[in-house]
Amino acid sequence: MIPDLVGIACQAIARRPAWVAVDHLSATEARSAALLMNALLARQVTLREVWAEEKWFQLAAEVEQLSAKGWATDQVRLMW
Repeated sequence: MIPDLVGIACQAIARRPAWVAVDHLSATEARSAALLMNALLARQVTLREVWAEEKWFQLAAEVEQLSAKGWATDQVRLMW
């Protein structure tokens, strides 16, 4: 989920200067920029993909934690 939020923040940061530049583009430059934006949007990761990656990341972290020697006693110590 965090990577998705970072992506949204990066888009917001880039959007402001892009809007300023739009007014100064020629028709050819605007078309080229629009094509580039469409190509970038086509590569954008979907929320479904972000959630799937987040799930696998979390599961891998838990497997790693549970594979560590003495994980159960560490958990008991944290509770007390």
